[in-house]
Amino acid sequence: MGLFDSLFGKRQEPLSLNPYMERIARYARASNIITWDAKRTPALTASKLGGDVYWPEGWSAYPRDTNGLPMILLAQLNMAELHGLPDFPEQGLLQFFVQADPTAGVDFEQPRKQSNFRIVWHDSIPDDSGAHKIPVSQISTELGDVKGFVLSSWEDGVSMSFTLAQQYIPIEDGRVEAILPELDSVKGFDGAYTILLGDTEKSRVGGYARFDQYDPRDPSASDYPDELLLGLQSVLKRDAGFEMMWGDYGVASFMIRSSDLRARDFSKVWYHWDCG
Repeated sequence: MGLFDSLFGKRQEPLSLNPYMERIARYARASNIITWDAKRTPALTASKLGGDVYWPEGWSAYPRDTNGLPMILLAQLNMAELHGLPDFPEQGLLQFFVQADPTAGVDFEQPRKQSNFRIVWHDSIPDDSGAHKIPVSQISTELGDVKGFVLSSWEDGVSMSFTLAQQYIPIEDGRVEAILPELDSVKGFDGAYTILLGDTEKSRVGGYARFDQYDPRDPSASDYPDELLLGLQSVLKRDAGFEMMWGDYGVASFMIRSSDLRARDFSKVWYHWDCG
């Protein structure tokens, strides 16, 4: 026995999760981790945050909030750029519009009510997509001075790229206790599982949503939004070249029922954000 052990007692080895890995792996999901590039100007129909808007319907049909003001393009996903997400479309463009205020259009009481946020699906992108551009300057001119918005670079745009990864069910997910009851019943399991999860504070497409406070969904509900459509983690300018801040360094999640995703029905997307 070494001096440390004689003074402080024998050190405990971390719990091995090997006996549980078959079950843990059964609930693992494919996910695309997002990498940001604020120095590269994104193309009109590329996956991105903010910037000019591809909008073939014209200015008169552009998404507006309950005050009649144009919404900001928070993000868009070009499906052809994603990797290995089974239920996701292989092509098309998915856009996430939100109200231009500090809440970014969230409604905590009615998270599916697309009044001050809007999810828009384009099942194809024409070759002349540039002919259907609404310049961000046109939006900012009507909005005027936008204060306290979650995204600092909404006018410039931020490019995205994606890396396929495996994601285990997060500890804060409302289903985790039924799947892994050992989190409460086996000593050391929670610590070992936290190590297995690694750094969960990442923006991603697909997989599981994460929450800073608690999971607001009801796992027993028939319309339970079980799939993460887009998760946006706060970032600091010193780390990424731009700032995205959900409250006090929180996270935003757009979630969808898997059957709706397969049907390309984005009318019932659940939108939520919280912070610690």
